[in-house]
This record gives sequence, structure tokens and C-alpha cells, in this order.
Amino acid sequence: MLKNYFLVAFRNILRNKTISFINIFGLAVSMTVCLLLIIIVGDQYTYDNFHADEDRIYRVVTDRIQLKEYEWETATTAYPLAEMLKEQAGVEQMALLKKNFEGTATWSQAEIPFEGLFANNNFLQMFNFPLAKGNAEEALTLPNSIVLTDKLAKKLFADADPIGESIQMEGVGDFIVTGVLEEFPGKSHFNFEALASTQILPSLEKDSLLLAPLTSWTNIYDNYIYIKTSEDFDEDGLNEFFLSAAQSNYEKEGEFEYFFKLQSLDDITMGPLKSNTMGVSLPSFIIYILLGLAIIVLMSACFNYANLTTARAMNRAKEIGVRKVIGAEKKHIIFQFMVEALLIALIAFGFAVLMVEYLHPALNNMFVSLGAPIRFDKVNYLYLWYVGFAAFTGLIAGIVPAIFFSTTNALVALKKSINLENLGKRIGIARFSIKKLLVVTQFAFTIFFVVTIITIYQQFNMVLTTDHGFKTENILNVKLDGMDYEKIKNEFRSIPSVQAISATTHLPALGRNNGGEVQIPETEDSFFISYFGVGDNYLNSLDLELLAGRDFPENMPKKERFTIINESAVERLGYANLDEALGQLIQIDETELEVIGVLKDFHYERMDEQIGPMCLRYLPSSVNSMIVTILDQNEQQTLAQLEAGWKKHTNRPFNYTYFEDDMSLSYGHYTAILAILGYVTLIVVSLACLGLLGMVIFHIQNKTKEIGIRKTLGAAAFDITKTVTRSFLVLIGISYLIAGPLAYFVNNMWLQNNAYRVDFGFATLALGFVLVLVIVALTIGSQVYKALRINPVESLRSE
Repeated sequence: MLKNYFLVAFRNILRNKTISFINIFGLAVSMTVCLLLIIIVGDQYTYDNFHADEDRIYRVVTDRIQLKEYEWETATTAYPLAEMLKEQAGVEQMALLKKNFEGTATWSQAEIPFEGLFANNNFLQMFNFPLAKGNAEEALTLPNSIVLTDKLAKKLFADADPIGESIQMEGVGDFIVTGVLEEFPGKSHFNFEALASTQILPSLEKDSLLLAPLTSWTNIYDNYIYIKTSEDFDEDGLNEFFLSAAQSNYEKEGEFEYFFKLQSLDDITMGPLKSNTMGVSLPSFIIYILLGLAIIVLMSACFNYANLTTARAMNRAKEIGVRKVIGAEKKHIIFQFMVEALLIALIAFGFAVLMVEYLHPALNNMFVSLGAPIRFDKVNYLYLWYVGFAAFTGLIAGIVPAIFFSTTNALVALKKSINLENLGKRIGIARFSIKKLLVVTQFAFTIFFVVTIITIYQQFNMVLTTDHGFKTENILNVKLDGMDYEKIKNEFRSIPSVQAISATTHLPALGRNNGGEVQIPETEDSFFISYFGVGDNYLNSLDLELLAGRDFPENMPKKERFTIINESAVERLGYANLDEALGQLIQIDETELEVIGVLKDFHYERMDEQIGPMCLRYLPSSVNSMIVTILDQNEQQTLAQLEAGWKKHTNRPFNYTYFEDDMSLSYGHYTAILAILGYVTLIVVSLACLGLLGMVIFHIQNKTKEIGIRKTLGAAAFDITKTVTRSFLVLIGISYLIAGPLAYFVNNMWLQNNAYRVDFGFATLALGFVLVLVIVALTIGSQVYKALRINPVESLRSE
């Protein structure tokens, strides 16, 4: 019996090659998209899954709300909170990390740049990063102890044993290697090459080598706290402690409100997008977008299958009637059509697997090339998901035709008088056939999707192309890696193709900056201000516009004295105009500075952040990157000259990037999404039109004799076209009436979450509808044109 089901299914596939191709191609493409999504999501779920008790580990994060309206979420928190957490009930262990441990590590003749973290001794006990050498329980107990990754240890020591060796970490001091980590057992959101003990931080604070005091509650930008909870942990109790800690250490009526929260380890990689995160992964909103795209593509393919299968009802009518006459029950008919659907789904699945094998490396390369340095690896258990997904797709695609044909009366089937409206009545949709319902639903999806794609493209394109207020062309970002800025600057000045040189702690729009509290004059209020530490010639190098005042003078005093603020800072300080701010003294944290200039507002943060108060501080001793503007001719020669000048002073690698590439990296997720959306839009529209093409082919086949009679009676081509296409255009119109308001509501809703957004209105809706209508008209018109060219003698011969 089972063999017979498969034989009949194969015969039907081969008998209707065009329709079978449309079904298999559509399902294969949609399955490919979905399988790639399964790989992406499966890869993201592997992050940090090798730690014991991962379900009991949490990160403390901070939410800062400005003026009860603008919320800013960061993965970091206040350093003093760590000591208070130790005493809380339910907290078994507390791991403390601090950023800004980076520079150049020196041992013997080796000088290697590195990026690391300060960590307390609990870190290696809470997290299962295995040590190849050393003892995890005491590796970070001494103030000058350091643990290296295996990769950094090999760069520094080659084949020598690192344990007990003293290495110099530039700008910090000498450290004794107490441990070497093995290669991580799996992927992790932690990103470091070395771990130094937090026991050294008090001495660094004493020597003024930290950006902020360890007792500062306003410095919530470079400290990470993780806790491991007990089995009977009371989260509500800890939330009460967080609320009390925030109320006790921050102004109740200030500009900012602070809230501490817990984020589970499992929720970090695919959780909400936060500032100051470690590593690179996909935030949850991107996963949701990809999931939505995959569902839409899959539903389009399933709609095609259901539409085309039910449209073939007349061709299968006698088969169904004969089956029922000789005793086939309802379940047998359902099983026959489900077997056909599963068989087509499995054939499509085979092609999809081949396409995934080809596209998987291309997917990784695309993300990297677009500035999103992330790689998705296959996980073994996903193959079970693949097979289950193929079966599920077959069931979804085949369920509607199976129900339709199984409920058809045998006599009606033998007379070939199957009426598709009947199924609508059976499932409660009177006066509207299931075929029409599927067409309307599919094109409502398509129109909604096209309008949404246009909106997302306009928004992302605006973010990527809007003038940020500074220059990016022909600028090199040269990593100083601990080198003396003045020496390198004087060396580079002698190169003819170098136009300008400056230095900074941060480049704008890359998602990082420093900040502090500013006291508002003649009030007790204060507000947060972002700042960049800069060297001389910074404004000229980035072509920043100075609206009032002057640049930093050439001969600056050794002690920091001046600052340049932006327009938003002037407004927040309460001055009536820009000139009034000049000469005023402001205090940032504990440093009093004179305002000597006012900058035009520029996007020092990414475009998804509101421009706020910001200032430039003259801190040449703190800079870590040089900004070198070069001519666009003979770039390779200029780079060679810069490297030669660098090598005169050090053996360290000459590390540089183009500022434009850094900007692309900063917006990498946006460009990656744009590329994906472009591909998926093409797939969705193609699938919808393929389905429509199949429907039109059947429709015109059934009307071939009618068209012949009309032509014989003298009907014009336009009248025949109008008659044949009217029903399809009506369905497209109904689809737009459904999709238009939905697209307007949904797109306006998500646009409101953007600080800067495009205008969404009738023009975008009309553009989406016209694009879909043009494609539909071409699809239908091509088949109508073929039908009109048939000689009536041919179509009426059998009559």
C-alpha cells in the first residue's frame, strides 16, 4: 500500500513538470533560508555553554534613564557595587572584571600588543576556562600576577616555559606569569588575551593611572560584575538591594536615574543590544528579524504549493472519484496527498542542503566583508533539526490540499464539478474560496514585506549615508600601542603626503567614549557629559566645525586647563548663546576647565544614539591612537613610508586601519541586515510571482476555449485581457487593503524607537504597491499574451 502511495506521487510529480518545478524550487529556496537561520541561531546558543552551572550565573547590567525619557543600557556597572554584592544572600561567588588593560607586553626581545582585562581570583573559579599551566584557585591572588592565553604566551615566549617569568606591561608595570590558559573549549562572549589581578588596581589608582577612582559610582563604563547564585536564590530580594543601592548612591532628583539589573549568562549573546559589550555576537532584534524573514519566505513557498495543488483540482478529479468508488476512505486520500507533499518537501530538502553547503561559507564571508566580524559554525545536533524541519514543511504545505480533496464527494469528483468555494464553506469562510484566500494572504505578506523592506532600507541607508559632521576620507587610525605620541608625530611630519596629524583616546561614531559629571552653574544639579581626550590639531584633522571661540592653543600648559564643548552642552549648561559660554569654568568630575570654544553638534556616538552634551579635553598623555590624514595618491608608497618611520623607534608591529573601514565595522550589523534583506526581498517576490505564474497558467488553460470563442466573435485583445485578469487584480487590491494599514502601523511603531528616523507615509506605501503591481502585471501579461496568440482554430478544434 505504501509503495503505491509513493508510485502515484512520483507519477504526479513527473506528469506536471512545470508545477512540480515551481513547488520544488520554491520550497528549496525557502528551506535554504530557514536552514541558514537554524545554523545562525544554533551557533549563537553555543556561546558560553561549556561553563558549569551556567544557569546560575548572571551579569549585573546598568540602565540609565535621562530626564525620565532617554534610556541607555550598558553591560557594565559601578565598581563599588562589587563589594556590597558579596554580602548579599544567595550570592555564592562574585567575579569582578575591569577594562582598559591593554598595550604592549615585553619579554626579552619580544614586544607584542595585547588586549586584556583586570580580573579577581574568583573569575577562573566561576568560569571554566581551563588552565594548561598554573592553578585556577590562586592564579590571580597576588597583585602582580597575570594569566595569559595560549596564543599570547606562544607569541611572547615561543617554546620557553612562561610560568614564573616576569613580563613588562607598558604603562602598568612588571607582572609574574602565574598561569596559561588552554584554547577555549567553545565560543564565549569574553574577549581577552591576558588577565591581570584586580589586586593591583589600588596602586594604579594611587599613581593616577586609572580613568576614574575605584570608589566612583558615576563610572559605569568599564567594570563588569558577574555573580553565581545559590540553588534557593531569591531574585526579588536582590532586586530590592539593587534599588536601595541606586537610591543611596545617586541623586534622587538628578538628570539621570540609575537601575541595576541581572542578565542571565544564557541571555547575553542573543539578548538585547547594550553598550560596552565584550566580543561580537548577534543581538536579539537581529535574530527576530531573521526569524521573521525565514517564516515569511517559508509561508510564501507553502502558499504556492497549496495554491497550485488545489488549482489542479479539475485534473485530479477523476482520480479522487475512482479512489472513493473502489473504497478509499477519507484518511487514505489525506495520506496520499500528505505523502506527495512530504516527497516534494524531501526532494526540495535535498537541494536545500546542497545550497546550504555552498552558501554557508559565503554567509560568513559576507558578514566579515560588511564589517561584522562574526562566524557561524555548524553544530552536530542541528542535522536532526534539518530532517524534522523538512517533514514539518511538507505537513504545512500539504495539509490544505489534503483536507480539500479528502472531503470531496465521489460523484462530484467523477463529474469534474469540484468547486473550490466549497472548502471555504467547510472551514467557515463562506463566499470566499480557499484559493482566493491563499492568494490574498500571500500577496498581503508580499506587499507588507516589500513596504517594510523599503522602509528599513531607507532608514538604514539614512544612518549609513547621513553626514556625521566630521571627515572620514583618507584618514588612518594608527594604534600607538604604548609608543610616545610626540616622537612618532615628529617622524610622520617629514613625509610629504601626510597632510595632518593628531591623536585621540576615541574616534567618533565607533560606539565608545569616556564620560563624567558636570555641575550646572548656580544650581545643585549636574549632568553627564561624554568626552574624548585629544592631542593638538584634532579639529583640523576631522574637519570639525568651530562655531565660536578658538581651538586649543599651540603652547598648552602641562596641567589640563581648557576644554571645547558642543552646542548640546551649551544648551544643557543653560547659557543663552554660544558666546556666553566662552570663558566660563566648568568642573568635570574633579577637574576645573575653561571653555575656549564651541563645536557644532556632530555624531560622536552612532546614529542610533541621540546627540548629547560632549566635550574635547586636551589629554595628549592619555591618547592611544593617531589620526593621520594622507593624500589619496600613491597610498601604498605613503603607507610604506609611515611604517619605515615607525620602525625607526620600535620593533612593534605597525598597526593601522582606515577610519572609513572602522565606520563600516561600527555599522557592520546594519549593512549585513541590508544585504540580507535585499536577498530575501528578491526571494519573497520571486516566490509570490512563481505561484501566481502557476495559477495564471491553470486559469488560462481552463479559459483557452473561452478566449477562442471571444476572438471568433470579434472581441478586442484589451477586452479579453480585462476579462481574464480582472479577478487577479481584484485579489491584489484586497491584499493591499489588508497589508497597507498593517505596514503603516508596524513600520511607524519600530521607527519611533530610533533617535533619527526617516519619514514614513503614503509615498512609501504607494511605492511598495506600485512595485508589486508592476511585477504582477508582467507575470500575468506574459501568459495572457501567449494565450492571445493562439489561433482560435487550434483552441476550438475539439469542439
